[in-house]
Amino acid sequence: MAIRAVVFDIGGVLERVGPPLWVEAWRARLGLTQSEFDGAVACVDPEGLAQTGGFSEARMCSSYAEALRLSAAQVDELMAGIWDW
Repeated sequence: MAIRAVVFDIGGVLERVGPPLWVEAWRARLGLTQSEFDGAVACVDPEGLAQTGGFSEARMCSSYAEALRLSAAQVDELMAGIWDW
């Protein structure tokens, strides 16, 4: 039996394409150094579960909010930028 599938590559899962465009804008907007920003973002999904579907968007939103100290409105803006990327 043939396997039929549609594969979607969202967020560089199948192909790595360099730093996302939203990263520098948010780093500057929050007034963080590159090291501070990288350290905070590394706490969002340290096990890399988002790459395998084991990390919900709601959990990602709350993790970004906590790691970067974002308001609900800022999280909405950040996620829109991530999806646009």
